[in-house]
Amino acid sequence: MLLRFVSKATSVNNFVALNQRIAQLSNEVALRRQAQRAALEQGELLRVTLASIGDAVITTDIRGNITFMNPIAEAHTQCPLGLALGRPIEEVFVIRDEEHGKPVDNPVRRVLREGRIVALANHTVLVSRLGEILPIEDTAAPIKVSNGELLGVVLVFHEVAARRRLERDLIRQAEALREADRRKDEFLATLAHELRNPLAALSAASHLLAKSSQKPHLAELARDALQRQVAHMAHLLDALLDVARITHGRVHLTKEYIPLQTCIDAALETIKPLLATRPHELSVELPQVSPRVHADRVRVTQILVNLLTNAIKYTDAVGRVRLRVETVGSEVVISVQDTGIGIPPEDLDRVFEMFSQTRPAMHRSDGGLGIGLSLVRSLVQMHGGSVRAHSAGIGQGSEFVVRLPLALDQAATAGPDHRNSAEPKRTSARRILIADDNEDGAITWAALLELVGHSVRVAHNGRKALEIAETFAPEVAMIDIGMPEMNGIEVARALRSNASGRRMVLIAVSGWGQPQDKQLALDAGFDFHLTKPVELEAIEALLASMPQPGSFDG
Repeated sequence: MLLRFVSKATSVNNFVALNQRIAQLSNEVALRRQAQRAALEQGELLRVTLASIGDAVITTDIRGNITFMNPIAEAHTQCPLGLALGRPIEEVFVIRDEEHGKPVDNPVRRVLREGRIVALANHTVLVSRLGEILPIEDTAAPIKVSNGELLGVVLVFHEVAARRRLERDLIRQAEALREADRRKDEFLATLAHELRNPLAALSAASHLLAKSSQKPHLAELARDALQRQVAHMAHLLDALLDVARITHGRVHLTKEYIPLQTCIDAALETIKPLLATRPHELSVELPQVSPRVHADRVRVTQILVNLLTNAIKYTDAVGRVRLRVETVGSEVVISVQDTGIGIPPEDLDRVFEMFSQTRPAMHRSDGGLGIGLSLVRSLVQMHGGSVRAHSAGIGQGSEFVVRLPLALDQAATAGPDHRNSAEPKRTSARRILIADDNEDGAITWAALLELVGHSVRVAHNGRKALEIAETFAPEVAMIDIGMPEMNGIEVARALRSNASGRRMVLIAVSGWGQPQDKQLALDAGFDFHLTKPVELEAIEALLASMPQPGSFDG
């Protein structure tokens, strides 16, 4: 009886335990299903997240085979997910060194080896399945579970083509700035050299004049030196001003229909003194009928003078310079060829850049400022033409070829030919007031004008000029603009405010020669504006063009 009871109790206990076990198992299954659902939801959330971010994403398993790619990665690699799944990362994510095109160690393999986050080196490019090149940056990181077990790798990358272009542009700009700074330093050193030379000659000539009272031939020698060096410095200043005007777009061409011969004649006359100092042979080959161009006479002459001057200066010993002009189609072709120092091939284009000189030229005492050819190119282009340099190399001479368009209307009437203009008629004596705070300049000009018969008074500031004008009653006043106490503009307005001043001829003489400076002077009441340095011949011609004494009234 007791045994039957014990047996029955055991069965009941087993049944209860069994039910408890079944309940436990059911609960575990429910929890597992819940965890699976959560995992699936998290996986879907992760997949949607990776698919929607702006960077490209690729995941791999522990063998480096692709398990996922988002649409951005598909677009960059040009490989769809269905084709990429299960393939080794190297077959889809193909990367090279940007500079040399050599293969780069894949970051996924490094993560699998080292178990840490890895980033690509700079300047890496992705080669897509269709061969397109895309600069990229990337980061690869290990995918691990809580116990540290490595499950795979996630690779995130993005294209940086725009940034690479910006970097290259910045590098180019930095190099250009360094080159410009180097040229500026060289230019300033050259400018100092070019200015010191004539200043030294001026100083020597002034001392020679002081000691030549009993030796007229020495005075003449000093005078000639002074004129040459002043002209040289004026040429330097004009070139610098031209650079500024062209750079700021302030050069305006005064075009007319002219035979090119007029410019050639003027250029040859200009270079004659320089050519006389060199034992070179100059040959000129021109067509029988001079081609006609629609051009600025002064600027085309300047082009020719610069090219011929360069050819003469950069030809050593006894050399040859040839100027040749011919008509080719709708263009006139001007060639200036020399047997001089030549140009290295790598400098043929660079010689037209501002402040540029080839190395052999820079070490010459008469190398110039390095702006003449830049001016030539700018002026030729303003006329719708082109200029090219040719040379076989150092010591092989050089040739500069300018092409200008022929005048569309070859029958157009040419502008007046100034070559045979009559000499200005001799002027009658004038009463002239000179107002300039540069005492040496004012006194020297007064002496020159008195030598040719004029009566002259000098003032070194604006107020003194007005005082002298009241008693001296000048017919002509040559007034510097930048004076102390009252500047030239104020003096001109004060003179024009009374009857006697309104009858005067007012000439502004100034170192400021921009178009706006001239207009300011004219607006203030000046009749003429002359830019320093002024030639005596220019003043005499201006005085000769004025009404005769006694006709100023009314």
